[in-house]
Formats: sequence, C-alpha cells, structure tokens
Amino acid sequence: MKIALIRKEYEHLRGGAERYAVNLSRGLAGRGHEVHVFAGLWEPEDRSGITMHRVPFIKRPSPLKNLSFQRNSRRLVAGQSFDIVQGLSQVFPGDVYRAGEPLHIHWLYLSVSSPVKRFLKYFSPRHRVLLSIERNIFLPGSYRRIMVNSRMSGAQVSHYYGVPEEKISVVRNGVDTALFNPNDRGRMRIAARSRLGLSDADTVLLFAGNDFKRKGLQFALQYAVALKAKGQGVKLLVAGRGNPAPFLRMARQRCFEKDMLFLGSLPDMREAYHCADLLVHPALYEPFGNVCLEAMACGLPVATTKLNGAAEIIDAAASGIVTDAPWDIESMVARIAEALDHNRAGLKAMGDHAACSAGKYTLERTLDETLALYAEVLAEKGGLHDRCRA
Repeated sequence: MKIALIRKEYEHLRGGAERYAVNLSRGLAGRGHEVHVFAGLWEPEDRSGITMHRVPFIKRPSPLKNLSFQRNSRRLVAGQSFDIVQGLSQVFPGDVYRAGEPLHIHWLYLSVSSPVKRFLKYFSPRHRVLLSIERNIFLPGSYRRIMVNSRMSGAQVSHYYGVPEEKISVVRNGVDTALFNPNDRGRMRIAARSRLGLSDADTVLLFAGNDFKRKGLQFALQYAVALKAKGQGVKLLVAGRGNPAPFLRMARQRCFEKDMLFLGSLPDMREAYHCADLLVHPALYEPFGNVCLEAMACGLPVATTKLNGAAEIIDAAASGIVTDAPWDIESMVARIAEALDHNRAGLKAMGDHAACSAGKYTLERTLDETLALYAEVLAEKGGLHDRCRA
C-alpha cells in the first residue's frame, strides 16, 4: 500500500502522540508498505523506507499555525495518489482520522467552569479556528473511519459530533516492550536514586506530562502532601515540560518544597520509571495516557482515574489504582496509603501485574489492528483487500 500519514510535529522524543506517529510509520515501512509522512517539524534521524514531505505552516499566532498546517497539508496530499490517508493531527479530509489527543470542545468545557467565560472563549480567534477544524474533521464525508485509543474517547466523539458507533474503531496504544520492560529495574533504580540524592527508604511518586494543568500536577501534589502528613516519607518527582512556578508556590505553602523535584523534559523516561514506586497520573482529561502504558511495561504501578482512557487497561487493586475523579483527594490518598501499608512489597506485586498487563499491548499488536482497519477502508473504497494483510 501507499500510505500518507499527516502529523504536524513528528518527533520521537517529544511526547506520546509524536512517538506514536514515528512508531506507526516505522512499523508500516517495516512491513513493506510505501510510507509518506507529511509533517511541519521532524528530527534529523534515519528514516529508512519513509519519504518525508515538509508542510510549511505559520508558527505564530496560534490560530494561523493550525489553520495553515491544515490547508497546506491538504493541498500537498491532494497532489498525489494514496491508498490510505491517515490524519494524526487536526486535519481533514482523510480515510482514517486518529482522535488520539483531547477533543478541544470537551477540554474547553472542563477547563472553563463559568458558562459565560466559556461562551466568550468560543469566540476568541484561537478557539474558533480549533473548533472549526475539529468540527469539519467529524463531518460526514471527511472520514471513512475514526480511530480512538479508548472507549472513553469513542463515546466523546459520538456525544459531541454524532459519529456513528460503527464508524469508530478502538485501537489501543502500543509500547515498545524491548525498550520498556522490568528487566533493568534494579540497576537503573539504584543509579537514578543515587544521582537524584534519594535513598532506598524514600517512597517516590512520579508525575509525568507536558501539560501540567490538564495532566493534574496540582492533584498529584495534594496527594503527596497528604501522604506525608500520614507519616509516609514521600518524594514527588515531576518529569515534563511546563511552568513549575505556580506548583512550587503551592509546595512552599504546604512545606513540601524540599520534597518536590522537577526533572524537566527527559530524553529517556526509563530512568524515571525505574526510580519511582508509583506513577501518579490524575489528569483532568486524558484520552489515553501513554506514560501509563510505558510505566506499567517497566513494572511501575499506576494511580489514575476514570477520566484517563488508560484506566481501561488497569485491573484496579491488582495492577494499579483507579478512582473516579482526580479531585477526590481523600479517596486517592486512602488507596495509595493502603498500598504503601503493605510495605513496598504491595507495590512490587502491583508492578509485576502491571508489566504482565502492559505486555499485551505491543507495537506489533497496534500495527496489526491498524492494518486490519486499513483493509476495511480499502475494501470500502473498492481496493484489493489482501493489500493490507502484510
């Protein structure tokens, strides 16, 4: 097959959605398909078997950035013939659109509590452009299939945009189990803790994400403070891009500043996963937190809520902790404290179960399910069904 993948930022080290795009393109090329990536930004690295197409876009202001990438990528793709066109950023039209990132309309609803302020935001240039592009993506005729990475995301796409259930396919994220696995946990744990000045007796919570507010750092901090008040020797590590200032102020007000360490954006997250005892991911909204899958694959249990699509693959109490909502501080703290009361052996057992659960969601499985979806689309278009079987 000749496949076009469209992704504005195509960088393996940048984040979950970007890493997904890189892994997908490599996997498809490895299966012998002709892969073309249309991107605005990418890393200077080996891309054997992948043809890159530079999509020019206006960097600032924000509304023009999204609008120019949408229009320019559409023009460039239309100039060629492809068996499958898949959008991995906010672009249309295409054969398959992967709704793997937050729906903007839903995030606006969650992040702005006042109906009046929310109404006014809808009319700001940035939000009008984003909502317009998003609305067009889900219009009949703009897609043949919508791919989501959780049942939660599928329900939201149906709720806001009326996409029929039969047009939505759940394809879970995959994890590179050769890279993320529990085999080096002991060695990497000792080295990381030594470098960060942590003792083996410290209970280390890890928060990882590039959008501190949406990913719920404010709640992770409250959990850590409450656990410390219960007599737990808790440290909170924060990995990712974001402004630490407001959270450091919160920590200072709660006498927790010395127990909170910002690591910044890490080129290799494995050290952080192996260093920690528990990943805390109390996102306000997360279609599927890829860090949760990576952490689990490394043998690190995860504490999250039902507002994160990744909760769907966590067996609560066996491979992690799942509560209803991040702002229910008392419930989450009680569950974490209960696990810690078993000494670290309780978390170790959770981590072992987590690694087994995550091991089912390999990159190969994701690729197989994606190709099966392509086969459905190609058959619908009148193509040859067996062209997708590789």
